[in-house]
Amino acid sequence: MRKLFQGGIGLALTSLAFSFPLRALAQGSNADDLNVTTQGIKVKDTDLDINSLVGTVASVMAVVAGAIAVIFLIYSGIVYITAGGNAEQATKARQGIINSLIGIAIIVFAYAIFRFVVKSL
Repeated sequence: MRKLFQGGIGLALTSLAFSFPLRALAQGSNADDLNVTTQGIKVKDTDLDINSLVGTVASVMAVVAGAIAVIFLIYSGIVYITAGGNAEQATKARQGIINSLIGIAIIVFAYAIFRFVVKSL
């Protein structure tokens, strides 16, 4: 069971890493972002914006927390399925499923409230 759980975590993290689209640096850009000089093309410097940094950190934290909650949900489901008539183990797994669903709901609502507050500021 432990090897199954460890393999599931590795598979989930690997699929999570490949599920996010990455921004290609070779894509075309707007003329406003480039400054053509005699030395060549110089990309315009951008200042670090604290709002975008906080938004990015919050997004990453929400994704990580959501991934952990989903992994716990899957683990609790496997424990529930393999309880084999053991009432104590089934009750423990059922409580784990309920807790992980509550956690996912809290993560989604907290992220939605955060995005609303950030956009309104």
